[in-house]
Amino acid sequence: MNTSGQRGFTLLELLLALALFALLAVACWRLFDVLVRTEGAASEHAQELRNLQRAFAILERDVRHGVFAANDAANGYGVSLRGTRMQWLRAGERNPSDLPRSGLRLVNYRLEQAGLWRDSRELEQGHTHSQRLLADVTKVSWRLFHHDLGWQAEWPVSAGLKAAPQALEVVLSTERWQDLRRVILFVQPSYEQ
Repeated sequence: MNTSGQRGFTLLELLLALALFALLAVACWRLFDVLVRTEGAASEHAQELRNLQRAFAILERDVRHGVFAANDAANGYGVSLRGTRMQWLRAGERNPSDLPRSGLRLVNYRLEQAGLWRDSRELEQGHTHSQRLLADVTKVSWRLFHHDLGWQAEWPVSAGLKAAPQALEVVLSTERWQDLRRVILFVQPSYEQ
């Protein structure tokens, strides 16, 4: 047998092949790591967006069910707006058990402990239910629109008002989003008794 020809790979060729496969493995691992991180960030972003939409939906539902006592102009028709706190009466509360109770509920929104909180209380009972609607809120501002006065940052403004406010503007900022603005119309601007 003649063994003069070279057969197989040299040590240098094997080391070069191992180095190439190692580089390929590191590149694949980095690509996989980037994909996992991107998916995690997208999932976190989507969850924060769902939380924000949920908070605005609850606020809008409360505003759309807002009622104002027509004979309570001295107290701003049951609406109070001071700084980062906003409060009003809300109707349309469900009563599936047909219990003898009012359909009115006092709702209060406030900025506290870096969160937007919603407090609700039935008028007859003193128990307040607090719910954190949104975390990581850095700023919230409220304004009420009155057709004679325009936008007001404090309410009640005077005892001589002839109508309740017609709209609510909320501007809030979170760690991710800045100055999100929503204007919501009060569907029932007054409540005749």
